[in-house]
Amino acid sequence: MSNQSPAPVPPTDVIKETTEKLAAFVQWIAQLIQSRNWFTILLLLDAG
Repeated sequence: MSNQSPAPVPPTDVIKETTEKLAAFVQWIAQLIQSRNWFTILLLLDAG
């Protein structure tokens, strides 16, 4: 019988901050697509 402790749960503020950063990044990508900034979009695709 193993004595396993539950996985540590990250603090709520870290989750909130990460979610906000991800949302801002997605909004930025959407704005690039909407403005048809093809140069920046191609740079992002090339970097990936």
